[in-house]
Amino acid sequence: LYLFATALLGVSCAAAQVIIPLVAHLFEGERQGRAVASVMAIVLTAVTVARPAALMIADVAGWRAVYAASLGIVAILAVHLVLLLPQRKPALDMRYAGVLRSMNAVFLAQREVPRRALYQASMFAAFNIFWVAAPIVLTGQFGLSKAEVAAFALVGAAG
Repeated sequence: LYLFATALLGVSCAAAQVIIPLVAHLFEGERQGRAVASVMAIVLTAVTVARPAALMIADVAGWRAVYAASLGIVAILAVHLVLLLPQRKPALDMRYAGVLRSMNAVFLAQREVPRRALYQASMFAAFNIFWVAAPIVLTGQFGLSKAEVAAFALVGAAG
């Protein structure tokens, strides 16, 4: 059951990686940049607010409620996306493994891509390390509750 739930969660967490290229495809020119920036802002805000929201839900209703709330939100979002987004067949007829292999050419041809990928991976790692360690320290050494840790995290989200 755990493996099934984890796989389901992993599949549902790919929305940003699918939605952002779709938005880029749906708009042209200056509108494209604005649309992608808007979606990215929403995604980053959601990522930043997700942890404090989960902590508050867990403090009030327990950790299982976080997963139930997530399931409900993902289900509602999935229905809306299926109903509202246009059908699209990519012009490139390549399987997923082929797309992944094609990234080698991009990495070799564009010198900035590997460097920036490393920067982003490092920032992602630092973000995750901090937010794994911070609640442990805040609850263990400072005796904060989950709700108080969530308030601490919301200060970071405001930034």
